[in-house]
Amino acid sequence: MPSHPSKDFHRPPLNDLTRIVGVTSDIPIMRPLRELGVRMMGMDKRPPRQSWGETSLYLIFIVAAGRIYYPRDKAPPILVKRGEALLLPENSPKRVETHRCSATVLWIHLLPDGTLRKNLALPQQVEVHPFPHSELLRVATEVLIREPLQQHPDSGEACAALCNAIFHFLRRHLGAHESFFDRNFRKKMACVLDNIAAQPEQPWSVPMLAHTLNMSVGHLHRTVRRLYGQPPACLIRSVRMAKAAELLRTSHEKLDTIAVLVGYSNAYNFSQAFLRQTGWRPGLYRKSIHR
Repeated sequence: MPSHPSKDFHRPPLNDLTRIVGVTSDIPIMRPLRELGVRMMGMDKRPPRQSWGETSLYLIFIVAAGRIYYPRDKAPPILVKRGEALLLPENSPKRVETHRCSATVLWIHLLPDGTLRKNLALPQQVEVHPFPHSELLRVATEVLIREPLQQHPDSGEACAALCNAIFHFLRRHLGAHESFFDRNFRKKMACVLDNIAAQPEQPWSVPMLAHTLNMSVGHLHRTVRRLYGQPPACLIRSVRMAKAAELLRTSHEKLDTIAVLVGYSNAYNFSQAFLRQTGWRPGLYRKSIHR
């Protein structure tokens, strides 16, 4: 069973109008969030004239409703409206306050060397960027925060999918313009992943992917990390484990048989991979589904 997300936090309200919820990347089920380089993220609903605390990390505020402002000592304050993102580098003061009305704000603390920092065109000075899909990101973040508390057999897969969606939302609006090479690579990779899903029992490996895509292993690794937020081996494993979860739900095959059907030589290696991917051991996953 996955461990209870004790490090998931729901701070007590500052008053009846304040709601602060978030999740840290330290809990096992949030490993995909950690791989993206996110220390913690959450969503706040705050009444007028209320401020946020300080942090030494790079901080992104995305306004889903209302307005916030960033006061400056020798310049007019920066007003950030709904559908905009405020980017605060490590060395900048984090004095952010709600405006004359309440605000719903998503916040993300980024680690220095994570995938997001390498993929996003993040400035080293305070800036405001448009973020038109703030409401969709709010929904994805709220579901992600609640998912560990469900302790459902599919929670690991759900969290990985939500982290991937959040990564692409951020990259679409805050990243550099995607090049022709990146678009072409995504199309080729989609075909390769479809082939893996159709034949997960085949000996797929990172060198095989590199050969199929006509590139070196190192170049493949760097490109996949940059575009997908995880190494190519994790992409292969996620496709195989999705097929394994389907077999566990819909068949009565033994674990040894399922292991072979998804490309593993024995049930032990398969169980370890399934546990890393979903937070569940295959046998417990099957029992919970058929309970």
